Amino acid sequence: MKTSEIKANRQLWYDELMSGKHEQTISALQDKGGKCCLGVACHIAVREGIIDEPEIDMLSYETASFDGHNATLPPSVMEWLGFDTVDPVTSKEMSRALTNYYPTFSELNDNEKMNFEEIAAILKRDFIDPLEGQDDDTST
Repeated sequence: MKTSEIKANRQLWYDELMSGKHEQTISALQDKGGKCCLGVACHIAVREGIIDEPEIDMLSYETASFDGHNATLPPSVMEWLGFDTVDPVTSKEMSRALTNYYPTFSELNDNEKMNFEEIAAILKRDFIDPLEGQDDDTST
């Protein structure tokens, strides 16, 4: 996928996180309370025709899965966003139990309880801005 396409897809995710259109939830891509930050990315992927509508859990009627995934990005969305993992690691250094670590998006959402605007700022800093000025060749 071209760098410009990856940047455009990530920008769609950033814009949607900043839009205020979604209620935020934890521990699931989507449940009856809302979506996590990765669930917002899946919502856009549905809209863009990358994946099908989510399937509702028939036992609980509370959670939804996208392409069989209910807590991390499906591989097709991961690739569409130009990531090499289903839950990308950010460069926001955090401290916990005397250890510094770099959380994933789901950890920022679920454990650190960051709101969508805070997560969007990290997405922009770590994964959109660094693409500025890069050649438009095939990227991973």
